[in-house]
Order: sequence, then structure tokens, then C-alpha cells
Amino acid sequence: MRFVVGAWANMRYTVLLSSFLLALPLPILLGIANFTKVNWDVAAIAWFALYAIAHVLLYPLARELYFCLTEPIRRGVGQLYIGGLLLVVAFILKIWIYLIISVLAIPLGLIGFAYLGLRARYSW
Repeated sequence: MRFVVGAWANMRYTVLLSSFLLALPLPILLGIANFTKVNWDVAAIAWFALYAIAHVLLYPLARELYFCLTEPIRRGVGQLYIGGLLLVVAFILKIWIYLIISVLAIPLGLIGFAYLGLRARYSW
């Protein structure tokens, strides 16, 4: 049980509430986009609800994994001043990273769950 709770409690770089809020747009947009295209029977609703729940629950772990892996980069360039056109490029790249993490939230979240659980269990 410590492994499961440790994965959620061992978040150093992100806040759980903001991660949940950032996870909501993709399932909502997919539901709106497929509302008229899909024959919404019970099985389709169940699969979509399962996907939405898995996405919202695993996105915070995927986001935390991203911040854990890129922490040395942020520490190294933390004092770098970004301005002008480079600021626009950095903002576009942040949006791109958000979209990548959002699309790959379920597999990255499972990897993040294992990593954060092991880190909590063995106190890395």
C-alpha cells in the first residue's frame, strides 16, 4: 500500500490540483468532438468514461515524471534570460510539451507511477 500512496504523495515539482485541472481539457474536447460521430450506446459511454478517468488520474503522474526528468536542465538554465523572439519560441515549446504529455498521459502515467512508487519506497 505504501507503494501506491507513495506514488501520489511523492510529488515534488507539481501540485495535484493544478495537474487535475490541466488533465481535463483533452477528455472534454474528445467527448465534444465525438458526440455527433459516435453511436453513444452503453459500451461506448463506458469505454469513454474509463479513458477519461484513466487520463485524469494518470496525467499528474506523467507531468511529475516530466518535471523529474527535466529538473537538471531547469537547474542549469534557470538563470538564463529569455526575451524577444526566443520568449515566443519557448512559450510555443511549452504548449507543445503540454500537448505531448496530454496525449501520452496514460502510458507515461504508468511509467511515472512505477518510478514515483519506487522512489517513495526506497527513499531515493
